Amino acid sequence: MNANHHPHGRSILALLGIIMLVLVLTPGRADPALARPPALADDPTPPASPVKLIFIHHSSGENWLADVGTDDYSGGLGVALRDNHYFVSDTNYGWGPDDADLGYDKIGDHTDIGHWYNWFAGPHRNTYLSALYTEYDQHAWYSRLDTDPGGQNEIVMFKSCFPNSDLQGNPGDPPTTGANPLRGQDSWSEYHTVGNAKGIYNDLLTYFATRQDRLFIVITAPPLTYNTYAANARAFNTWLVNDWLASYPHNNVAVFDFYNVLTHPNNHHRFYNGNIQYVTSNGDGTLYYPGPDGEHPGAAGNQKARNEFVPLLNVYYNRWKSGVASSLTLTAPTGSTSWPINSVQQIRWATTGTVPQVNLAYSIDGFATSHDITMDTVNTGSYDWTTPSFTTTAIQVRVADTANPATVYDTSAAFTLFDPSTFDHFIYLPLIQKN
Repeated sequence: MNANHHPHGRSILALLGIIMLVLVLTPGRADPALARPPALADDPTPPASPVKLIFIHHSSGENWLADVGTDDYSGGLGVALRDNHYFVSDTNYGWGPDDADLGYDKIGDHTDIGHWYNWFAGPHRNTYLSALYTEYDQHAWYSRLDTDPGGQNEIVMFKSCFPNSDLQGNPGDPPTTGANPLRGQDSWSEYHTVGNAKGIYNDLLTYFATRQDRLFIVITAPPLTYNTYAANARAFNTWLVNDWLASYPHNNVAVFDFYNVLTHPNNHHRFYNGNIQYVTSNGDGTLYYPGPDGEHPGAAGNQKARNEFVPLLNVYYNRWKSGVASSLTLTAPTGSTSWPINSVQQIRWATTGTVPQVNLAYSIDGFATSHDITMDTVNTGSYDWTTPSFTTTAIQVRVADTANPATVYDTSAAFTLFDPSTFDHFIYLPLIQKN
């Protein structure tokens, strides 16, 4: 029967039309192989001038960077980044400051998922990140731009190695909240689970949100050659791409699913036909491109990943750089703060735009006069300050861009410094009740 002649035919057609309109307009209802496009068209054009990038990695990352033809693992990423105007430095085994959290080796030796908490959220992160933002040397063999363009590293790429795909737990486990037992642990830990790994990455966003002058790129860990926990690895990495940043309001964090690209020739994470294409439906979640050792990704996989990643990096970079003005916002101390004199306290601030170095100062007269706390320090978002030895209720601190201190700065409200020794002695009198 023709629906137009059915008693309810027109109503049914109208209802179907509304349903179709809702499906078209509802986010995530398009082709599942394509990520939801942003409001503005993405731009895969390389930066116009050199940008400094540092890559935290171990052996798989070293192989990915190596010039094609170096060996049976080389991916040529270094050359591709060079040709797209990125000045690349890197860290590797043995790099950097002593790992003050674990108490042994260097921080560069520890790049498992649980270790990222120490790098970006732990109590010694300022030490590690100050060194990272100002590291301009190579710790692996690859070709790069001949001339250092100056300034600090603006882009931070970080990747764990393939044992981190051995995630236990269950694919649908929610992120751990609160105290996370995976913090500081390696991939052999009993706590290396899907839920705990999600919780670690959620922990990182607190710091990343304060550092919008840096672009942070997560490179997921490569797949394993056996499928015991392949479903967990697949679920976790898909969560990173699709869900982790869903409520994050800034453009300075992005993910490249290195894992997925290496699981099958028809799995992709790339910029394709004007959109970001994310196809995960092929293969069994294990390494499709093993190198001669049977564990590390081989040259074919690394070169595929190189070709998919670099245009996507350009998209992420251009998203990040679109309309971001420099600013500094103090988050501690506040007007309600009371700090003891002669004590170590943490000044904290958030950054947008590009502010590589800052000056910190204090004043007790509304900055009619000021006193330096530190000058030209690497901007890590916080500074441990030993407070002065006098008491006051009118002290303020200021953070300022070293390069532009007159226009890019923020000043706290007045807060209190007190002498705790005045509270050390009390006279207790017995309470006598009169009848």
